[in-house]
Amino acid sequence: MRAIVIGAGIGGLCAAAGLCHAGWEVRLFERAPALGEVGAGISLWANGLAALATLGLREGVLDAARVPTVCEFRSDRGHRTLQAFRSDDLAAILGPSPIVVAHRAELVAALARGLPPGVAKFGMTLAAVEPLAGNGERRGATAIFADGTRETADLLVSADGLLSTVRRLCFSPDPPRYAGYTCWRGISTVPSGAAPAGYIAEWWSRGGAGTRVGLCALPPAPGESAPRGERFYWWVTTPAPPGGRAPDEQREALRLLDGWAEPARAIVGATPPDAVLRNDICDRPPLRTWRRGRVLLLGDAAHPTTPNLGQGAGMAIEDAAALARGLAGAGPDEVEPRLDAMVAGRRGRTSGVTAASNRLGWLGGLRSPVLGLIRDRAFALAPRGVSLAMMMRYARPV
Repeated sequence: MRAIVIGAGIGGLCAAAGLCHAGWEVRLFERAPALGEVGAGISLWANGLAALATLGLREGVLDAARVPTVCEFRSDRGHRTLQAFRSDDLAAILGPSPIVVAHRAELVAALARGLPPGVAKFGMTLAAVEPLAGNGERRGATAIFADGTRETADLLVSADGLLSTVRRLCFSPDPPRYAGYTCWRGISTVPSGAAPAGYIAEWWSRGGAGTRVGLCALPPAPGESAPRGERFYWWVTTPAPPGGRAPDEQREALRLLDGWAEPARAIVGATPPDAVLRNDICDRPPLRTWRRGRVLLLGDAAHPTTPNLGQGAGMAIEDAAALARGLAGAGPDEVEPRLDAMVAGRRGRTSGVTAASNRLGWLGGLRSPVLGLIRDRAFALAPRGVSLAMMMRYARPV
């Protein structure tokens, strides 16, 4: 049995590796000219790491990641701590390495090392998809690329992200929906002692602004024999009209942080200005089906989510593990029923993540001073067990 995977991001690499391990012949096509990943940092909870373990990719990812030592939620522009958890608190529920943080490009490189040689081909832009028919039923698909290349397989897996070409061509042309806020992101290194080692946090503004900040300590850069300081991934979000741009995006992010506690401004200010990214936050409503014949959507192509739960990558990795498990040993007549079973088993969980992430984004970005005060007091007074249960709902391995 032969499979084509479109997209060499996290979901596509995991799907390709999983299908290879399941005994399928796999070709992975990526439109970029070389392996890489646009973005800054990423977190993976225990559920994503457990799925990686079933794909044989967990240890390589752990080598490229860092387990935080303390996790905090703060309000009042970072001046007031609402809840704080040490990694041991999370590990007692989720096991060792309950959450890890990595540079996205380094995570992608670690996943790519799990692929057999020759599986991936770069510089291939998908132009069309043609379903195939056999014995009265669709039995495969042909991917047609911009250079005229045609590749036919028993299964085509679309892992080409939020703006999926396969989804547009074969499922729905509807555009992504804007979540109402834009996001700045970057990677920086600050001197040792300027920021807590192993720190991961989300800070909320005082009521009325809706601005949020995330700070995530990363492992040292690859090849660094002596770390130059603490490397951080950071993000800043605020409500804004879609499509906005500033002449200097770093300066705009720093403007939003006037009056915020340190080390937020120090971490943002240490990023090279031309390396600051800005993107509107979007997702899509859940689809009724992820399969059309032998064409399957996976990860963000099927169920993109806002990043508030840190579960976008985790859901894609779980999809890949479920796909590999479901198709292992499948005969020609068993592919469609097994794909349907896989989708049926995943749809409720991924839809729940999309909805919960949207609720958390709304809660963190409240612009009402009164509602913001109620939120902060409720969060501060919540028993630790309740707060942990809310955090762990989707982080537990499945």
